[in-house]
Amino acid sequence: SLLVRPDQAEKVKANLMMRGELSIIDHISVSANVKKDRFEAEIENIGLKHVPVPDSFVQRYPRLLGSGIWAKIKLSYDPESDDEKVFVVDITPIQLPRVDLDEFIEARKHFSKDEWMALLLRSLGIEPYSEGMNKRRWLLYLLRVVPLVENNFNLVELGPRATGKSFVYREISPYAVLVSGGKTTVASLFYNMSRRTMGLVGYYDTVAFDEVGGLKLKDSYAVQIFKDYMESGGFSRGTDEKRADASIVFNGNINHSIDYLLKTSHLFAPFPQIMQDTALLDRIHAYLPGWEMPKFSAEHFTRHLGLANDYLAVVLHELRRFSYTNVPDRYFEYGSHLKFRDEKAVNKIVSGLIKLIYPDESYTKDDIRELVEFAMEMRLRVKWQLKIMGGLEYFDTDFSYKDKETGEETFIYLPELGSSGVIKPLPLSPGEVYTVASDENGQNTLIKVSVRTVDGSYSIKGAIPSHAKRLIEEAMVSIKSNPQRFLPHTADIKSMQIHFTFDRLSGGEPVEGFTLASLLAFLSYVHGRSLKPGLVVFGDVSMTGQIKEVPSLLEKVKYAIEMGAKNIILPISQAPGVMSQLTEGELEVASYEFASSVKNAFEKAITG
Repeated sequence: SLLVRPDQAEKVKANLMMRGELSIIDHISVSANVKKDRFEAEIENIGLKHVPVPDSFVQRYPRLLGSGIWAKIKLSYDPESDDEKVFVVDITPIQLPRVDLDEFIEARKHFSKDEWMALLLRSLGIEPYSEGMNKRRWLLYLLRVVPLVENNFNLVELGPRATGKSFVYREISPYAVLVSGGKTTVASLFYNMSRRTMGLVGYYDTVAFDEVGGLKLKDSYAVQIFKDYMESGGFSRGTDEKRADASIVFNGNINHSIDYLLKTSHLFAPFPQIMQDTALLDRIHAYLPGWEMPKFSAEHFTRHLGLANDYLAVVLHELRRFSYTNVPDRYFEYGSHLKFRDEKAVNKIVSGLIKLIYPDESYTKDDIRELVEFAMEMRLRVKWQLKIMGGLEYFDTDFSYKDKETGEETFIYLPELGSSGVIKPLPLSPGEVYTVASDENGQNTLIKVSVRTVDGSYSIKGAIPSHAKRLIEEAMVSIKSNPQRFLPHTADIKSMQIHFTFDRLSGGEPVEGFTLASLLAFLSYVHGRSLKPGLVVFGDVSMTGQIKEVPSLLEKVKYAIEMGAKNIILPISQAPGVMSQLTEGELEVASYEFASSVKNAFEKAITG
C-alpha cells in the first residue's frame, strides 16, 4: 500500500487509471448523499471526492461519518461507468475507528499527576525515570506534543543533534507531517491555485519542518503568507481567503554552545536569513530550549507499557476541540510587559498542557501557576531574542504575573541567562545591586553586592577584602552624619552590624569602583525596596555623599551592556561624554539615568 502525500496525488491517480485497482493509505471521511441515496467518501491527500462507499463499511466504522479515519483503502477504476469512475472496494483502518474520549478523561482521575505524566511519556516511548530526567524535562517533552492538541500553535525547538526533536511528528501521529529541509512552496504548504486544493496545513493537525536551517522558500512572498497564517490561521491566495487549524513547528540544530550564541549572536541564528524577520518570529508562541534535552540513548527508551499509538493519536486529535486559554485568568493577572501576542502565546501553551496533564480539569491554582511560569519562560525566550535582534518594540521583557488573591507579583527569567553569568533581567531583591568595578590589573570585574544587617554596635562586616571594608566605611560617613536624610525613622544605624557580600560574576577581586553600589544595596535593604531589573551602577562615593568620576566609564558601560544590564545609572558629570559615544543599539538595550549623589541615585534606582 502506498502512503499518499498531497504533492503525489496526480501521480497516484494516474497509476490508478492505468492499473484499474490500487491500494493506498490515506485519510477517508464519509458523508450521506440523500439525492443519490448512497454514501460517498472524500479521500483527502489523493484529492478525490464523491467516491461511492458500500453501506457495510459505514455500519462497521461509524467514525467514518465524523472526522474520518486513516485507513488502508482499496480503490477500483471503471472507465466504462456512466457515473463516478472510482469506487471504494475495501477499507481497513490503521487507527482505531472509534475512541471514547470520555473514557480517557475519566481514566485520568485514577492517576496522580506524576503517574499520569509518566504514562504519557511512556506512550511517547520515553522512560521518565531514566538518568538525567527530571520534572522540568517532563514538561519540555510534553511541550513537543502541544502542537498536536492545540490549534494554530507555533513552536520552535533548536538544539543539538540526536535529541529526538522530530520524533513525535514522525512516529507518534498520522495527523502530523514532517517536512524535511530543502525547497518548499506556498502551493504545497498552503494552497495550490491552479488545482484549487489546500496544501499540507489543510490536511494535517501539525506541519513540522525538520532541519529548518536548510529550508529554502521558493516563493518570494512565502514569508508574508507564513506571517498571516501563523498569526490567525488565515491567508490569502489570489482572491480566495483560506483558513486552516494546523500548528507549525520549526526544528533545527545549534552548532555552537548557548554561551557562545548569547555573547555573539542570537538563538534564531540557525534559521535561514530570509526567515530571520522579527515580525515572523514574533508569531512563534514557544521556544523550547533543545540544548536542555538529553541525547537519545538506549536507556531513554522505555520498556514499560503506555497507550497504544493509534489510540493516543486519535485522543490528541480529539482534544483539539477543547480550549482552556481562559484558565490562567481565573487566578492570575499578567504584568504590563506582556503584550497581546505574549498573553495569547502563554495562554495557548497553558491550554495545551492542561489538555495533556489535566484533561479531567482536576487542577489546582498551584498547578496552573506551575504551567503559567513554564509557559511565560517559553514565550519570554522568543521575546528576548527579538530584543537582541534589535526590534525596538520588543524591549518589554520583564515578564511577570500577579496572584489575584494575594497581589504577590512574580517575575520570570531565562535559565540560560543566569547560567552563563549574564545579569538576570529581574527586579533585584532588597539589599542587592550590580556594579562593574576595576580589579588590581585595571580590568573590569562584574560583581553583585549583597547586604544584610543584624543588631549590634555599628560595624562593617562580611567576606570582603579589608581594603573594601575601609573604603565602604569612608563612604558610609555621608549616611552616618545625616541618617534622617537617608534612613526610615525606625532604623538606627548606630545599632547595626552591616554585612556585605561580593559575588564575583566575572573578573578579579575589585579594588575600586564599588562603594556607590554598596551604599545603594544598604539603603535598599533598610528601606525594604527592590531595585530596578538588571540595575548596574558605577563608581565610588566621597564622604559628603557625592559620586566620584569613574575611570574608563565608557568601557565599563559597554561591558555592563554585554553582560545583560537593563538599567544603568551614570555619574551626571560624565553622562554627556558617555551617551554621545554609545551606539544606537547600545542606547536601545538599556534605560539610562544620571545622578550626582547617593540620595539622588537611590531615588532613581528603586522600583515603583
